[in-house]
Amino acid sequence: MDLTIAILITLSIIGDDLVYIALSSMILFIHRDLGIRLLSLVLISSFLNILLKYWLSVPRPNTYVVNLNDLPTVIKNVIDMLVIGKGPSLPSGHAQISSTFWLSLALSTRRVVFYACVLAIPILISYSRVVLRMHSEVDVVVGMLIGYTISLIGYIISTKRVGHSSRVTTYLKPTLLLILLIVSQLLTYPDLNLITGLLVVVWVVDTFTSPVKSSISRKVLISIISLIIVGSAYLTISSEIINYKVSRPLETIIVIVSAIIAFIVIPVKSKVFKLRYRLEMH
Repeated sequence: MDLTIAILITLSIIGDDLVYIALSSMILFIHRDLGIRLLSLVLISSFLNILLKYWLSVPRPNTYVVNLNDLPTVIKNVIDMLVIGKGPSLPSGHAQISSTFWLSLALSTRRVVFYACVLAIPILISYSRVVLRMHSEVDVVVGMLIGYTISLIGYIISTKRVGHSSRVTTYLKPTLLLILLIVSQLLTYPDLNLITGLLVVVWVVDTFTSPVKSSISRKVLISIISLIIVGSAYLTISSEIINYKVSRPLETIIVIVSAIIAFIVIPVKSKVFKLRYRLEMH
């Protein structure tokens, strides 16, 4: 494979939503509040991206530059999962999710290095998608604009005091999650139910757990174990390892159960998180 194509494929892999879901999940264990914010926005951005793709139904470019014939099977499978475009074209998921993550991270941390990444990394990823003929220029520009918009809206909501009122946190979030769950079951678009299942668990983590002082090495180890559990459940469902088709409700249940084990049970047992119960007396 040509070196230029290999670099473009690497950039494209960096932009996949699974990469940012995994990265946000690891941050959740190390810096819980930041990780919850990033993972929530990445999942919401991914959900919206899938809806827009299939509603707009813009076809992809006809010719792919990537030739996988001479590559080992494992590498072929990775490239096929993380690089090769599936479904409609507009907007670009790689451009949108990477823009969402990096701007959200920059706004949350206020660090110069992350502000530098806000444009640099999504533009490089977008360039790779266009050159590899996975997307058009319009696809990636629209994707970046949507990603930045989601990040800004998320930042504004998180900094508004009204967003932290007990009524909002108690009733609005679970209501919105219930609506998303219903939508994800009614629509046949791929991965919507899996994304919603993870969003439910992120809300449970935010509502019922709090961080515990622990070493970075312990947090990193637990995050790796947890990601393996969730990743195995996702790959099992999505790659048809099992011999029969799993229904959408069962897929959602499998993801929720595996994510609860990964993000709540294991961290609590390992003293990375602790459960908190807030009983309000009326």
